[in-house]
Amino acid sequence: MGYRIATINNLPSVFNCYFFLVGEYRNHSVINNFFREDFNIIADSIGDQAAIVQKTDNSRIEDELQGALTSFISSNSDVANYFKEIFMCYPGLLILSEHPQLITDKSMFLYIPFSVLDETYKNTNDLLFDLVSFAKSNNIDIVKKTSKRFSIIKGVSVALNLGIFTVNFDISNMKRNRKIR
Repeated sequence: MGYRIATINNLPSVFNCYFFLVGEYRNHSVINNFFREDFNIIADSIGDQAAIVQKTDNSRIEDELQGALTSFISSNSDVANYFKEIFMCYPGLLILSEHPQLITDKSMFLYIPFSVLDETYKNTNDLLFDLVSFAKSNNIDIVKKTSKRFSIIKGVSVALNLGIFTVNFDISNMKRNRKIR
């Protein structure tokens, strides 16, 4: 399903996976064009178990997302500050296992800047396949292709300086941590 919204209050909370397009991605790289021009194709392809979300022009969705994500890890100010900076500086794909207003410390959180997707995927067919596989069958090829290592900071799994970080994302236990509806 595809949503173009101004606030996360307008987003249904029934999906197993949420893909948020975060930040300004108006440059004309292959990946930016793919998300902008083929939004409907992506939405149709991921089916009705997942949602891809794009903000409207006057949206404050990034502030709402940052608030929702930092609320459950407020004790770790380094990570909270990282959320604030990353959305402003690095447009990308934010993947959540829960609606942002329902996210907890047990929810899956994954952020991949578009620049990393650009370096990883040389054609959009492969990226679309990996997005659909992730949404429909818990296939984590997108994670394997875009990350190299994880380091632990106070219970938060973060891959620093690689352009990808996760919260409570354990590849071996992914099916257990994600809701299957």
